[in-house]
Amino acid sequence: TSERAYVTSSLLSELPEGHLELLAALSLVVRHNRLARRHGDRPPCDTTHCNLFGQDEKVSREARARARQAVAAAARFEIAAPEGGREWLPFSLGGRKEWSEIRTRATVAEALGLGSEPTRLVRAADGAYELGPALRLRCEVLRNQLHLPSCPDEVVTTEAGFAFRGNGEGHGAGLDLTSASAAAAEGAGFRALLARAWPDLQIVPSPPPGR
Repeated sequence: TSERAYVTSSLLSELPEGHLELLAALSLVVRHNRLARRHGDRPPCDTTHCNLFGQDEKVSREARARARQAVAAAARFEIAAPEGGREWLPFSLGGRKEWSEIRTRATVAEALGLGSEPTRLVRAADGAYELGPALRLRCEVLRNQLHLPSCPDEVVTTEAGFAFRGNGEGHGAGLDLTSASAAAAEGAGFRALLARAWPDLQIVPSPPPGR
């Protein structure tokens, strides 16, 4: 497929109703990440950006038109590659919407591959989660395995198991799409949105085709 089609589908898979400036910013990030070696030689579509790839007709005609407009507007620019090579730029839906979910001890034990049902699960000061003196998990592992919307801010032990509470959706690193779209609606351009997430990022003109 073409780069433009790939990037357009990626935008539609992430936040099809996002503000035009946010979609332009995300377009630059997707193009940058396409060249980042996050998973060796595996193609980008094998690891991310594919929940709606090739299924653009599932979103509204207006959303498709806005995504194409954003991709075209951002095509004149690109994120400069640092001397050490391109690193993956993370983003997530984000936002501050509150959520709460409960997982039983049996569910936690099965999801995390534990030998027995845990009686303790607390959030440590460094952001990790402790299930005992010898078992600590990074937030992303816990979130993924328990299918939680985001990294929980609070874990409470209950009779049923564990109650998790948090805000937003995703891993919380890099570009917060929901917050960035709201900032764009208040007048922030795509450069400002990217600078909020990565202050040292440099946006440069794209080279002419064929170079």
